[in-house]
This record gives sequence, C-alpha cells and structure tokens, in this order.
Amino acid sequence: MNRQKLISMLLVLLGIVIVVISAYGVITYTSTVLNSMLDFVTTNDFAKLSQCGVNIPQKMLDLKSELTTVMLPALYLGLPVVLILLSLLMFLGGYYYHRGRQLELIEKRRLERDVKKIAKKYE
Repeated sequence: MNRQKLISMLLVLLGIVIVVISAYGVITYTSTVLNSMLDFVTTNDFAKLSQCGVNIPQKMLDLKSELTTVMLPALYLGLPVVLILLSLLMFLGGYYYHRGRQLELIEKRRLERDVKKIAKKYE
C-alpha cells in the first residue's frame, strides 16, 4: 500500500471517528433530556402541579443553565464546524485515494515498459 492510500484511509477513519463521537454526544444529550423529563413527570402529579408545589429535579435546572452556555453555541457554531471538518476530511480522503490509484497505475505502466525492454533485449 502506497503512502497516498494510507493517508486516504487515515482521513476516512478520522471522519468515521468524528461521526461516531457526534452520534454518541447526540444520543447522550437526548437521553439526559428524556431522563430529566421522566424524573419531572414521575416526581410530580397533577395535584401537586395544581397546588403550585412543583418539585423541579436538579437535572432540569442544569439543562436550563446549559441551554445558553452549551447547547446554543454547539448548535450555531459547533455543528457547522463539525460538518465542514467532516466534509473536508472526506474530500481529502477521496483525493489521496484517487492520487494513490494514479501513482499505482503509473508504477504499473513503468514496470510493464521495463519488462518489455528486458524481453526485447533477450529476444
């Protein structure tokens, strides 16, 4: 395997790692939101809500504070940056893969030409 193909495979592997990490982050955050909603619903019943004695779980307060400090910057800045980085990695992976194929073809043609020269020499 030549250097170009190795770089191509490394870039594609890095892109796959970014996709997996992003998916893990989305799944983890979604499960946290769903668990906090479930905690909110299970710890309060409609009688308590009507009496305004709502017990808000700590996770719900954490999510409220994380909205402006973590989620909005991640949505408006982080997601586009991750997508641009991923597309750049995939482009570079394809470029190096194609370049590696071209170099292999050039090397193959050179070897065939050398073999023909040697064959003519011994004829």
